[in-house]
Amino acid sequence: MEPSDFSPQLFEVEDGSLSFQRTPWDAKVLNKPALAILKIDTASKNYESLLASFLASTTITGDEFYSARIPADNHQLKLALQNIGFQIVEHTLDVTSSSFDTNLAEELLQRIPVTTTPNVSDQLDAVKSIASESFNFGRFHEDPKITLEQASLRNRNWIDNLISQGADFNILLKKEKAIGFMAWKVKEQDKAQLLFGGVKSNFQHLSYSFWADTLLKLSTNASINTTISSSNTPVLNLYNYFGFHFTNPQFGLHFHR
Repeated sequence: MEPSDFSPQLFEVEDGSLSFQRTPWDAKVLNKPALAILKIDTASKNYESLLASFLASTTITGDEFYSARIPADNHQLKLALQNIGFQIVEHTLDVTSSSFDTNLAEELLQRIPVTTTPNVSDQLDAVKSIASESFNFGRFHEDPKITLEQASLRNRNWIDNLISQGADFNILLKKEKAIGFMAWKVKEQDKAQLLFGGVKSNFQHLSYSFWADTLLKLSTNASINTTISSSNTPVLNLYNYFGFHFTNPQFGLHFHR
């Protein structure tokens, strides 16, 4: 990842604090400085005052794009963010499974087998094309102030970032060319985090078998987790089919200067 100042930072005032990080991956495609608000903590719940102070402070440093995710049931914080100019651009759900049904996946693959490879480098151009062309959901795609070209470029760049971070890949092949992919990392206590994945629109009929193949590769982990846009009903149905649970509803918000 390009600049090295994206580690969490702390903004403090008398009544509370706010943690944030620079997001050069967002700044690169938007052509303006960007940051993400990670956590807001104020004893008096005077969120609006804290946020206004933070925005004033970061005006001096030239920041122009802000993102945040907040619990869907924190109505006071949502109102405060909206009052100072943030707009809701997505609703997300965490998806998790700690008791994945391998029999279901194996039976599906017997009926509809797929060919996969872990070698993303051999299919890099095709995977980047899928990343930039096959997605309609997520906070960049759902923000009307961000162009489709910018959202697509961010997805394309994400592949390079994932490779540099050491993510593992499963690539779906048809006639030796990539038509889908999934990237993940295994974190502490054998928790597999699915990070980014999809299948080309004209091969959606292979999605369930491809997910079955990917999930079987991860089935020895204690849990499999990801976060998805609740607008993406085909993917919601896919995870529901494999018995995943949906938790932690959140709103994603953006602020553009």
